[in-house]
Amino acid sequence: MTRFLVKALIYLLILLSGIYAAENIGPFFDGSKEPPLKNDISVLESTLSVAKKHFARDFFPKDYQNCEFAIEIAKKAILVEYEQPYFSKDFTYARQKVSEAFDISLELLKKTAEKERILYKQYEENIQNLDKILATAKNLLDHTSNNTIARQRYAAAEISYKSAKKLFEEKRLISAVKESSKGLNMAREFVTTSRDTLSRYSDPDLIRKWISWKQRAIQESAKVGSGIVVNKEKHTLELYKKASLVRIFTVEIGANATNQKLYAGDRATPEGYYHITAKKGRGQSKYYMALLINYPNSEDKVRFNTLKARRELGGRSRIGGLIEIHGGGGRGFDWTDGCVALTDREIEYLFKRVSVGTPVAIIGSEGNGPINSILKEIR
Repeated sequence: MTRFLVKALIYLLILLSGIYAAENIGPFFDGSKEPPLKNDISVLESTLSVAKKHFARDFFPKDYQNCEFAIEIAKKAILVEYEQPYFSKDFTYARQKVSEAFDISLELLKKTAEKERILYKQYEENIQNLDKILATAKNLLDHTSNNTIARQRYAAAEISYKSAKKLFEEKRLISAVKESSKGLNMAREFVTTSRDTLSRYSDPDLIRKWISWKQRAIQESAKVGSGIVVNKEKHTLELYKKASLVRIFTVEIGANATNQKLYAGDRATPEGYYHITAKKGRGQSKYYMALLINYPNSEDKVRFNTLKARRELGGRSRIGGLIEIHGGGGRGFDWTDGCVALTDREIEYLFKRVSVGTPVAIIGSEGNGPINSILKEIR
């Protein structure tokens, strides 16, 4: 019996020793007592810092927060094990959390790099397109500066363009992309507005009508001695004698240069077929000398009355008059209330070579001027 008890105790001791060895000696060999490398957390924090510098927190706020959380969990898991008695330490969970944090941080860095690449590309495309559109827009603005909506859209596009470049220099990539996209939209809206305003200058029916007025003035000059053709698109005045071109002048016209005159005060130069009704010498005109034409003619009156009947003009609108070819020009921009301005020396030259009854064709375009060139570019 005693022998049996001794054997039983020996077996029990062997069993307990095996259990103890499995729990306390085995970990020395399976690596559970080994903590993660000391620089693992430093590498994780550096990875997060790099991701932050490349806008990860802005691009992927939730992913960035998850990465921060994963690193904190890994750090705490390591600290908890360090605080345990030596024989109770088990870094298996801590190493697992470090590994998970590495996976999360590397995935965040990968996503951030791809997002940054896409945004850089988008910004560059926006700025390049904006450069091209603004270059065209500047030419359009010369002909549509009187249009308040168009002018405001052009100004907004330019402001966004400059702001986007500044934001990019400040490494605020998301804001730079948003601002450049905004500028691109404004520039496109400006081009659309300007194209709608100027489309009449490429209208084939109107061009045929305008050319017919020019041809009529030239033909009539063969009978009465002289003829005048004013081309609003080209800002020119052509003088004909006996159907032959004598001289071309550069002129300035109404501040509302591109539109047909509809009523008094709209600052647009009329388009139509007219005649000189009076010659005003020195002292008779505000602008040195002047040639008065018979605006409004019958066609102008029909247009005005039709618009008024449709209530497209205010009830107090008047058709106006006193449209002249006069001096005072040479300012380099369109400034008149609807008249055609030459320099004083040029009006004196013209004054001597025309007479009352001389035909005056004021046309919008012949289809081959600067406005049409721009319209062809943006089609």
